Amino acid sequence: MPMYRSLLVPLCATFLMAASPISQARDLRVVKDCDTVRTVNQSVRASWYGPGFHGRKTANGEVFNQNAMTAAHKTLKLGTRLLVANLENGQQAVLRVNDRGPYINGRTLDVSKKAADVLGFREEGLAKVKMSVCAD
Repeated sequence: MPMYRSLLVPLCATFLMAASPISQARDLRVVKDCDTVRTVNQSVRASWYGPGFHGRKTANGEVFNQNAMTAAHKTLKLGTRLLVANLENGQQAVLRVNDRGPYINGRTLDVSKKAADVLGFREEGLAKVKMSVCAD
């Protein structure tokens, strides 16, 4: 039994770290990661998605986490980082494109539930945003 205990402790610690605020802070640090932008689209319509897709695979193969700072876009390269600013309240965040969508006409960007919270439009469901591609 002691041998199993030595394996169990690191596994439990890894699991707890994945669910902890420390791992969530990893996504929040990305916000400071876009000092320069490559292209700017003045205003696009954004919506958010989350609960029905949480835990499913995204277009890039990772599992969708509605609490991560991610987005879906129809054509941008997967992995692209975007600086997104809500034009109504000035809130901004850096998001990583990891999925395809939105699939409703008139919308250009779908963001995760967490991103909609940070950008301040989860209650409304839709927002006019400025979307800029971060330079790598």
